[in-house]
Amino acid sequence: MKKAKTSPLTRGVTESEGYQLKFEPEEVSFDMNVTLRKPFGPCIMNAQLPVPIYKEMVKVTDEILADKKRVNWGPNLAGQIKEEPHISNELLLERDLFGFFNVLTQRYIQESNALHGSSGLHEIERRNPDETIVLNTNITSMWIVSQYENEYNPVHHHTNSTVSGVMYLNVPKFEKRDIYGKKDLDGNIEFVYHAAAEDHFSMEQGAFSVAPKEGDIFLFPSYLLHTVYPFIGEGERRSVSFNVLHTYQPERTIEEQEESSKKKKTRGKK
Repeated sequence: MKKAKTSPLTRGVTESEGYQLKFEPEEVSFDMNVTLRKPFGPCIMNAQLPVPIYKEMVKVTDEILADKKRVNWGPNLAGQIKEEPHISNELLLERDLFGFFNVLTQRYIQESNALHGSSGLHEIERRNPDETIVLNTNITSMWIVSQYENEYNPVHHHTNSTVSGVMYLNVPKFEKRDIYGKKDLDGNIEFVYHAAAEDHFSMEQGAFSVAPKEGDIFLFPSYLLHTVYPFIGEGERRSVSFNVLHTYQPERTIEEQEESSKKKKTRGKK
């Protein structure tokens, strides 16, 4: 589990802006250009994976997909996709990836709360005026989505989590459908907040569709409905999705819990 102390939160940014964030998972730092989009109610974070992280995730997923003993995570998922193997937290820790995704998620949570002025977080701080409030994040699951022609993900949301993410490791060329008067949505991920009329009448956007590029990563609330469209063409569209559960607690409470856990482990060894 990773934790970050809350501090004066930096402001959120709109879709047209970018800013640099510094991450220090496993004593390694990355400068990333991150955009916080707000097409409707909740915010969606979009960034490019640092090259070392991207390359390592490609290696990890190559190895898992080649492993005949890989764990199929598909029965837990909504996708009409044959290959959806699991990535364990143990493997993420072994490859120095666990910290990066936790820290990135923490920044998304902090920036989102700053942008909409979280009353819930302010209430937690009000009830604990003499405590440092700590943000805890923990990856509850991660899996590969090895998608091929005509496979797709229907509209769904994620459970056992508060924040979800998806990163893109390979995006093949798609064959054009060339249907007159129709938008080309093949291979897109679309986030659905609610049904709305044409935005020039409703003055709001109910859905947000993205054509992802290799190296893209998106973070969003787990309750946010989303779908992935099928495509025509050869090649694999490979992404990795993950879920994170976050909580807020006074730092003293966490230290007490950690001390209690250590004592239990010590007694267990006797």
